[in-house]
Amino acid sequence: KNDVISAADDRIMAEQCLAALDKTDREILIRRINGETIASLAIAYGYKTAGGMQKRIERIKRQIAEKMAE
Repeated sequence: KNDVISAADDRIMAEQCLAALDKTDREILIRRINGETIASLAIAYGYKTAGGMQKRIERIKRQIAEKMAE
């Protein structure tokens, strides 16, 4: 029973973190989690290089970490 509660808590936390992101950041994160490459995300969102997208993903991760620390 504890595992069920723990899984539910994890899901709620994940949903809250995603909800804290704007629509585009949420899309990027979900596409990345689903295996899309940083290079293809960069092209899809108009970045000139994959490095710019990598920085955005790092910023998104920091936002989530800050939200989880609250």
